[in-house]
Amino acid sequence: TMIDTDTFTAFAPLLVAMEKYADNHGFRYFSGDDEDQAKWESDGRAVEDRPASRPRCALLAPVYRDALQGESGPFKERLVREYEAAQDIVCLEAVRNCMIATCDSLGLWPPHNEGDNAGYQDTSAPVDQIAGRLWVDQELRRTEPSIGDRLEMRARTASFIVDFCRAAGLPLKDCTKANTMLTEFMERVTEYTRETPGAGSSEHKPSTSRTRPAPWHHMVGAAAVGVAVLSFRSPQVYAQTFTRGASALISAGAQAGV
Repeated sequence: TMIDTDTFTAFAPLLVAMEKYADNHGFRYFSGDDEDQAKWESDGRAVEDRPASRPRCALLAPVYRDALQGESGPFKERLVREYEAAQDIVCLEAVRNCMIATCDSLGLWPPHNEGDNAGYQDTSAPVDQIAGRLWVDQELRRTEPSIGDRLEMRARTASFIVDFCRAAGLPLKDCTKANTMLTEFMERVTEYTRETPGAGSSEHKPSTSRTRPAPWHHMVGAAAVGVAVLSFRSPQVYAQTFTRGASALISAGAQAGV
């Protein structure tokens, strides 16, 4: 399976029913597609003649949409909790991707020094130290499929859930942790560029030929949603902190061939 039904148990039946649709659409959900499916069900065409990019079983989509839009109850509360958790996952992955792209633009990817296992989330550390920790995290994801694949599956599932719930009219929450993390990271970037003249120029690029990890194709959609969440809820923070990393993030997405 390509979806995470263990983390998102309330959405599990919907996710299973729409897995092929999600995969064909880069784990994005487009409002109205389930209504189109209802038309195909009644027009007499054989299943194999219907567009393969459309969901084959979208009967659950209206059920879940009605539950999200309906009166409060135990099931809706579970859905909303998982929706909010999905937003946190998407926002934090978007910030991580932005941090990596920014480190690359500064000539810190690969980093100058080997990182430790303290965790890149500590944005009080100097940016070159954060870069080393990001590298350790990326290498762990790349070399340990049981970790990397699980995190990728969770993130792309979260991206799909965020899209679906937004299409159902649910509001976006404040991604406080992601906003704080990104703001502090960009403060460290400002300090680094102030103390390192020419940071990001060719002479500051690492001389090592270590292989650069390939971007996660499925994470481009999740990163886009994360940027949207951050910019929608905190436009001032977005304007101040994403400006420097945005072009690098877009470049990374383009290099992924998506």
